[in-house]
Amino acid sequence: MAEQERTEGTVEFLAGLVVGLAISIPAVAWLAPRGTDFLREAVVQRGLIIRRRVGEAVRRPLEQVEQQLERVRGESVEEALAEGRAIAARRWRTVWQSPEHDEGRH
Repeated sequence: MAEQERTEGTVEFLAGLVVGLAISIPAVAWLAPRGTDFLREAVVQRGLIIRRRVGEAVRRPLEQVEQQLERVRGESVEEALAEGRAIAARRWRTVWQSPEHDEGRH
């Protein structure tokens, strides 16, 4: 009976050892310090990714501003004034023709 208990204890010890190694080896490999070349390459790659994303994020608003500038540059001062007068005239008519304005007269 003592022999059977010793065999079971040995089997349990070996099973624990195998499971412990199976868990710890990948964890140690993952957490182990890496060489400077590997670290430098990882930092450079991450920097390039961040640089590309920032460039994309900045480029969109700049393109919109450039489009607005092109529209403004394409118009002459006289055209801009005429458009502004037309907008003001439309708003003036809508205010004077509104029911609220007519009620205020009485």
